[in-house]
Amino acid sequence: MIWNTWAPLTGAAVIGFQWTEGQITALQALSGLVYIVAAFPILYVIEKYGLRLALLLTFLCAVVGNIAWVLGVYTNTYWVVAVGSPLVGVGMCSILTAPSLLSLTWFPVNERNTATGCASIAVYVGVGLGFIAGPNIVGTVVTVHDLDNATITHSEDYLADIRNGVRNTMYCDCALAVLSCLLVFIHFPNKPPLPPTQSQAAPRVNYWDGVKHVLKSKQFYILNMAFNICVGIFNSWLPLASIILRPLGIDQKLAGWIGFSTTPASIFGSILLTRLADKFKRNLRLLAIISTSVGMILVGVLACILQGYILISSPLTMKVVVFILYFGICLCINGSIPLYYEMGCEMAYPAHEAVVGVFLQILQLTVIGIYLLLLLNDSLDTNTEWMTWTLFAGTLVAIVLWFVMNDRYPRLELDNLYT
Repeated sequence: MIWNTWAPLTGAAVIGFQWTEGQITALQALSGLVYIVAAFPILYVIEKYGLRLALLLTFLCAVVGNIAWVLGVYTNTYWVVAVGSPLVGVGMCSILTAPSLLSLTWFPVNERNTATGCASIAVYVGVGLGFIAGPNIVGTVVTVHDLDNATITHSEDYLADIRNGVRNTMYCDCALAVLSCLLVFIHFPNKPPLPPTQSQAAPRVNYWDGVKHVLKSKQFYILNMAFNICVGIFNSWLPLASIILRPLGIDQKLAGWIGFSTTPASIFGSILLTRLADKFKRNLRLLAIISTSVGMILVGVLACILQGYILISSPLTMKVVVFILYFGICLCINGSIPLYYEMGCEMAYPAHEAVVGVFLQILQLTVIGIYLLLLLNDSLDTNTEWMTWTLFAGTLVAIVLWFVMNDRYPRLELDNLYT
């Protein structure tokens, strides 16, 4: 949720603080790109000392980063906010790395895919909450007309309301970061007293051998490319709903609610696909291909609407259609994320599950960072149709890559030997 603070507040920051849209997207890019630097040290901490210490360290960084955000918006100093963004990004490191590790550590084979789904999708539930939390805490509606005329002089009362709303959002984010850190400190054990499966108890190769094993796996490279060309672009595209939908006359607050619809979509899609994966254990690839194909079709329809190839005359009908399309796209693409994690762990075995999470997330956040930094270019920032067409192309490439992957399940085969 904290990671998706700034994108839904783009309009408020542009009007209230006179920052540019490029500066706002740069804040989110900084949060993502720092993961590339911090991921491997955090991975070492996870392998050496367990997930508890890694969570405490990263959450403390998030607390410091949020304090910087509070100070930055209080003094209207952009560089202070920019300094805080990488620290908030460090706070994501252990969370994004952990889903498959948590499911393997705590759950039996017939629940493992579902547990991975719940853990991985929790991140995207937070992203969805970020869409409505910020705009509703700000309260003052920033319309498309306001942004199109951002250079005109607004009343001091109007600007003060926006600034106070953004500051209140920062206070809430900081409180959430502190609360999360306290909860981990009070009670978060590294592992259960007894391992739930044979594969959990089986020894893993050490830190560097695990990294080398993953780097030598051609199949894992294919999976990583499919994941990040599809999911990486999607998670760059999703937080920019208020910018992407502006040509359709959809304001910041409504765009926030449309973005929030991705939360129940993510939950439903993840639970549906992971329960199917637990029931039909050797069909991860087939499920991913079907889900991504449906998502690609829905993205194509939305791209045609944004481009003007499909015309919808009624504003209300337009909003309903866009709402449904966003819901369906997120259900199909975000819902398939646990399948990538589980397939990656099977391909990388006997490397540690956290290594898989790190490699998947490093490339994803690189893609997100580059994607968001492209918006510093004025022409790309103004003409936003390319964003949705890029997502369409990404889903198509991912489908092709899934077809050329091998279906192998060494962890599952090990567990089946003892059941």
